[in-house]
Amino acid sequence: MNPEEKRRAITAYVDRRREQDGIRDEDLPDKHFPEPSCIAFGEGHNYVEFQLLRNRKSGGEWALLKDTGILEEAFSYVAMVSLRRVNGV
Repeated sequence: MNPEEKRRAITAYVDRRREQDGIRDEDLPDKHFPEPSCIAFGEGHNYVEFQLLRNRKSGGEWALLKDTGILEEAFSYVAMVSLRRVNGV
Protein backbone atom coordinates (compact mmCIF):
# COMPACT_ATOMS: atom_id res chain seq x y z
CA MET A 1 0.00 0.00 0.00
CA ASN A 2 1.14 3.50 -0.66
CA PRO A 3 1.19 6.13 2.14
CA GLU A 4 -2.14 7.67 1.13
CA GLU A 5 -3.87 4.28 1.22
CA LYS A 6 -2.40 3.65 4.66
CA ARG A 7 -3.66 7.02 5.91
CA ARG A 8 -7.13 6.20 4.55
CA ALA A 9 -7.08 2.80 6.29
CA ILE A 10 -6.12 4.42 9.59
CA THR A 11 -8.83 7.07 9.20
CA ALA A 12 -11.44 4.40 8.41
CA TYR A 13 -10.42 2.44 11.51
CA VAL A 14 -10.64 5.52 13.73
CA ASP A 15 -14.02 6.44 12.21
CA ARG A 16 -15.38 2.94 12.97
CA ARG A 17 -14.08 3.06 16.56
CA ARG A 18 -15.54 6.51 17.08
CA GLU A 19 -18.90 5.35 15.77
CA GLN A 20 -18.83 2.37 18.16
CA ASP A 21 -18.02 4.67 21.08
CA GLY A 22 -20.44 7.43 20.06
CA ILE A 23 -17.64 9.97 19.54
CA ARG A 24 -18.10 12.75 17.01
CA ASP A 25 -15.16 14.83 15.77
CA GLU A 26 -17.00 18.08 16.47
CA ASP A 27 -17.60 17.06 20.11
CA LEU A 28 -13.89 16.69 20.86
CA PRO A 29 -12.02 19.58 22.49
CA ASP A 30 -10.39 22.17 20.26
CA LYS A 31 -7.03 21.93 21.97
CA HIS A 32 -5.18 18.86 23.05
CA PHE A 33 -1.53 18.27 23.53
CA PRO A 34 -0.15 15.04 22.10
CA GLU A 35 1.70 12.55 24.22
CA PRO A 36 5.11 12.30 22.53
CA SER A 37 5.96 9.02 24.24
CA CYS A 38 3.35 7.31 22.07
CA ILE A 39 5.45 8.15 19.07
CA ALA A 40 8.95 8.15 20.50
CA PHE A 41 8.66 4.58 21.77
CA GLY A 42 6.86 3.10 18.77
CA GLU A 43 3.58 2.67 20.59
CA GLY A 44 1.24 2.44 17.60
CA HIS A 45 -1.59 1.23 19.83
CA ASN A 46 -1.46 4.27 22.11
CA TYR A 47 -1.06 6.65 19.21
CA VAL A 48 -4.14 5.33 17.39
CA GLU A 49 -6.39 4.53 20.34
CA PHE A 50 -5.61 7.52 22.53
CA GLN A 51 -4.28 10.27 20.30
CA LEU A 52 -6.13 9.89 17.00
CA LEU A 53 -9.34 8.52 18.47
CA ARG A 54 -9.65 11.27 21.08
CA ASN A 55 -8.48 14.30 19.07
CA ARG A 56 -10.02 16.25 16.23
CA LYS A 57 -8.91 15.38 12.73
CA SER A 58 -7.80 18.97 12.27
CA GLY A 59 -5.36 18.59 15.17
CA GLY A 60 -1.63 18.19 15.04
CA GLU A 61 -1.79 14.53 16.04
CA TRP A 62 -3.33 13.75 12.64
CA ALA A 63 -0.72 15.81 10.81
CA LEU A 64 1.96 13.56 12.30
CA LEU A 65 0.77 10.80 9.95
CA LYS A 66 2.83 12.54 7.26
CA ASP A 67 5.94 11.17 9.00
CA THR A 68 6.83 7.78 7.48
CA GLY A 69 7.81 6.17 10.79
CA ILE A 70 4.66 7.28 12.58
CA LEU A 71 2.50 6.26 9.64
CA GLU A 72 4.07 2.78 9.63
CA GLU A 73 3.58 2.32 13.40
CA ALA A 74 -0.07 3.36 13.21
CA PHE A 75 -0.77 1.31 10.10
CA SER A 76 0.89 -1.80 11.58
CA TYR A 77 -1.39 -1.54 14.62
CA VAL A 78 -4.55 -1.03 12.51
CA ALA A 79 -3.60 -3.92 10.21
CA MET A 80 -3.00 -6.21 13.20
CA VAL A 81 -6.35 -5.35 14.78
CA SER A 82 -8.14 -5.83 11.47
CA LEU A 83 -6.49 -9.22 10.92
CA ARG A 84 -7.45 -10.34 14.42
CA ARG A 85 -11.07 -9.39 13.78
CA VAL A 86 -11.11 -11.33 10.50
CA ASN A 87 -9.71 -14.36 12.31
CA GLY A 88 -12.14 -14.00 15.21
CA VAL A 89 -9.47 -13.30 17.83
